[in-house]
Amino acid sequence: MTLPSNETLQLMNYKDREDLFYPDLQRNIAQIAPTALTLLEKKFPPKRTLLPHLVEKSGWQLLSSQKISKVIFIILDAVGSEQFYDHTNIFKKRFSTNGLVVSSVYPTITSTCIPSLQLGQMPVRHGILGHKIYFKEINNIVNTLNLYAYGNRGCNLTKAGVDVRPWQWSEELINPKDDIIDVRLIENEIANKGLSLFLTNEEPYIGYSSHVDCFACAERIIKKNRNNKLFLNIYIGSTDSIAHRFTPSSDILSEEIQNIESLLLRLFQRLDPEIAKETAFIITSDHGQETIKEERKIIVSEEEREELERYIRFYGRSGRIIHFYTKKGKQEDFIQWLEDKIDGKGVIATPKDYPLLLGPGSHQKEVLARLGEVQLILGAESAIYFGHSGNFDLTYDLDLNATHGSLTKSELLVPFFFDRVSNYR
Repeated sequence: MTLPSNETLQLMNYKDREDLFYPDLQRNIAQIAPTALTLLEKKFPPKRTLLPHLVEKSGWQLLSSQKISKVIFIILDAVGSEQFYDHTNIFKKRFSTNGLVVSSVYPTITSTCIPSLQLGQMPVRHGILGHKIYFKEINNIVNTLNLYAYGNRGCNLTKAGVDVRPWQWSEELINPKDDIIDVRLIENEIANKGLSLFLTNEEPYIGYSSHVDCFACAERIIKKNRNNKLFLNIYIGSTDSIAHRFTPSSDILSEEIQNIESLLLRLFQRLDPEIAKETAFIITSDHGQETIKEERKIIVSEEEREELERYIRFYGRSGRIIHFYTKKGKQEDFIQWLEDKIDGKGVIATPKDYPLLLGPGSHQKEVLARLGEVQLILGAESAIYFGHSGNFDLTYDLDLNATHGSLTKSELLVPFFFDRVSNYR
């Protein structure tokens, strides 16, 4: 079942490309958490929320008119709006009144999008501008997911005693004066390490081992905060792993989403009716995924990698976006080399293009230093690999068959679904 055309979001084409689009800077994931927090009576300037876009959504108007003391904020990694609508059984039936399609941010990569969701800020405001990007603080490329610096063996910055929190530029969304309990649930293997260290000073993440464990933890947290305002943030990453391996259109992803939906509905059934009546829930995503085609792959050979060293100091990547940090005086020659290499399978962006990708603040020197002077934005179904074929698992085909980072509609468009828990009891 396809999302009705009147429910989707119209995006502006990226220059003359039919397959690439600009993010919507006025209706995007950075506004979702501030919008959710208005239900708990926290105030924000209207531009930081999606409230102007919810005027005609009767589900939001009803929800916001009721007493809400708790919000369950669920992030399903890499579930685009089409996948949410195709794969959920119950929630899609109420999407026309209780859902809104919004845009992700640039680049459409977890390292950038999760801070935008959790901090309620655009990437130029929080500073985590990609997955593997340059940080002048250590003069190196850093993997912002696991906090490894690049080198012959790599170095774990946390173990080396580096405090990365000052590298993130914005304040937390909830502060002690708000009188809101802020609790975060995330998979055990990534709790309180890597990216999460950018996002919090005080409140540690609580790890969970399975979806059953996750929603059981959520139930206990809600019960313990019966008399408090609560913002319960739940991150679920399994959907991203499954979409990478089996593609966004797979029955496997559908099964995973429906399993999560079923467990969430069981949680709603177990909650005390009085608590359920005052509890809202939000379901959203950081970005979608794009399926890769073999004939659209670009391979940079080892010889070509050596040639690149004439033009660039470093390169990093955010999935289907490659960040290039050029040597002085070499940018024009490098762009020509790159255009010849990609042969129309992507587009090249330079700082003059950044305002429409990132919004106000894109010309700050700190932003340019982290993002790079040249961006390769890959087109539909395309991928680029340096020094190898990109075929990681020839035996079982269980590796990277879809990915994200770029600007196709399947990567950019994500759901924002909202409702009251008691409606599902």
